[in-house]
Amino acid sequence: MKIDLQPFCSSNEPEDERMDLRQPLRVGPAALASDGRRMVELFDAEDAAGGLVALDTSKLSIETIQQVFRAYYQAGDWFDLPVAEDCDGCENTGAVRETCGSCGSGVVDECCPTCQRALECSACGGNGYIVVSCESCLVTLGGARFNGAWVRQFGSLPNVQCIVHETDFYRTPQKVLYVRFSGGRGALMPSDGALEEADEEVMLRPMRRKLIRPKTS
Repeated sequence: MKIDLQPFCSSNEPEDERMDLRQPLRVGPAALASDGRRMVELFDAEDAAGGLVALDTSKLSIETIQQVFRAYYQAGDWFDLPVAEDCDGCENTGAVRETCGSCGSGVVDECCPTCQRALECSACGGNGYIVVSCESCLVTLGGARFNGAWVRQFGSLPNVQCIVHETDFYRTPQKVLYVRFSGGRGALMPSDGALEEADEEVMLRPMRRKLIRPKTS
């Protein structure tokens, strides 16, 4: 069975900060997809549907990938991934738009000293809104909340099971949802993580402020 990894990659939405992760990657004998907040790895790249691009280790290192899955090997009882219910509030995207609390319009009450034009709000990138996790469809597992739409996406993988482990690769304890399925594994950061920002090299970042609409096809 071929698995399409493209839905797990970064999208073309302007809120998506990981432009370098918009295509599935070949990592040695394996295939990998991520958008910076979730990751799916196929142990055999031949199981991936569609093309793969070579891993650019200047953007993502092998050590970082290994660090993401370090807690995956902790002992514990795996269980079937629950089915996330449909959500009318976000149409199963897992994300909704909220008016930017810093500006409300995309500009701030300051002007460029050179041209005197209103400055673009850095909090929302001039959009006037931010994209946040849909509170209505968050799924609670192992004491942490996860994006329901992305839990639903993991549920499309064959024979999938999950477990929640605490890891400290952010130097702050974070509960991560790990999944295992026929031919691969995955990881998902919680939607209410303690950190709002992370270094670009850190692979998965907590989804507290900005979220990307998951692809449905």
